[in-house]
Amino acid sequence: MIEYRKEFLKCLASIDPSKRRYDIFKDFLELTTLSFLGVFDKQEENENRYKEIIKTYKHPEKLAELLHITVEALTHKTHDFLGEIYMFGEFGNEGNGQFFTPYHISEFMAEVTLYENDLKTKIEQNGFITVNDPCCGSGVMFLAASEAIIKMGYKPQGVMRIHGTDIDIICCYMAFIQTNLLGLKLIMETQSQCRFGKILLLLWHI
Repeated sequence: MIEYRKEFLKCLASIDPSKRRYDIFKDFLELTTLSFLGVFDKQEENENRYKEIIKTYKHPEKLAELLHITVEALTHKTHDFLGEIYMFGEFGNEGNGQFFTPYHISEFMAEVTLYENDLKTKIEQNGFITVNDPCCGSGVMFLAASEAIIKMGYKPQGVMRIHGTDIDIICCYMAFIQTNLLGLKLIMETQSQCRFGKILLLLWHI
């Protein structure tokens, strides 16, 4: 996992020396989110925004390389890859007290929260369970919960619904990307002021 992280940060640093790494990382996240959204909900506004960002880069293929590394890292093992990049790259907002929960702690929390008998009952009654995180960060709890559900013999893509909220748009992007790459069903919401407006809803349907 460390090698994927090193490879990502090395690629990030090589993309454009005239730009801050933080800005490149944010652009990468927004471009990826817009690409995923475009798969099932093409909107001219999103396409124009994508073009607006991508034209500022001389080598946009390197941004695609960042996505490739992300996919490889999550395929190798489910973990909070983008959250690790965010913290190790020192992109966090200290003023907001941002500190992401380590993945092994999230795994423990998921295992003690999701009781197998309770989980089975709710799935039998409703066909699914809902996992809600009102301060979801990069979506680490969703990833850990999906792994806990797999250990119980279920496919999270079929029985797990996710509702995530965060005030930081970058966190929303990271959570959206990572859960989508794992095929999880997500509603993502933010109260932050951003180009999407005060409320951001990102929907993914399998």
